[in-house]
Amino acid sequence: MATRLISQTEFPITTDQAKFRLRIDETGIPDVDESEDADIEAMLKAATQLAESMTRRAIAVGTYKLTLDAFPSEIRLLHPPIVSVQSIQYVDADGVTQTLNPTAYSVDIESEPGCIIPADDTDWPETKETANAVTVNYTAGWGLATPEAVKQFILLHAGHMYRSREAVTDKPMTALPYGDRMLDSYKLWEV
Repeated sequence: MATRLISQTEFPITTDQAKFRLRIDETGIPDVDESEDADIEAMLKAATQLAESMTRRAIAVGTYKLTLDAFPSEIRLLHPPIVSVQSIQYVDADGVTQTLNPTAYSVDIESEPGCIIPADDTDWPETKETANAVTVNYTAGWGLATPEAVKQFILLHAGHMYRSREAVTDKPMTALPYGDRMLDSYKLWEV
């Protein structure tokens, strides 16, 4: 079983929001203008990835691909919150790739992690005995609906990266003693 992030589309913090938080405006700070937007965006993405790693959740809305060697009784979808399932494909017993009809399964997006089970009075189809016979494509993440504590964590860490972005700096590196605790109520402890 492997779950891989394919792409991310909606992040919880915009570059303009981060610039406001960092007190950056195009006119107020010398040598800081739109040319730094790409760096700030990269710092926001890195801070978001840190929060995702620490919580085991999808924070930015992203598309995920789960591959399995066969259908288990229940397919667990990691990185909640789950938004939707786009498709379930499988290699049938004859070696032909098929797309499972959405009426053949039920998706539980409320549980964490989410799960997919066969619809009532149905079973999973038989698959060929091969690696990665089942592929599930799904969307997960809070995006703009990310809880405020998580957004503040991202802004705090992005700001820390912004202030300490040089390999050698005259500014001392400081720990963020309370920052990581902001995520405690959002962590998935068991997956």
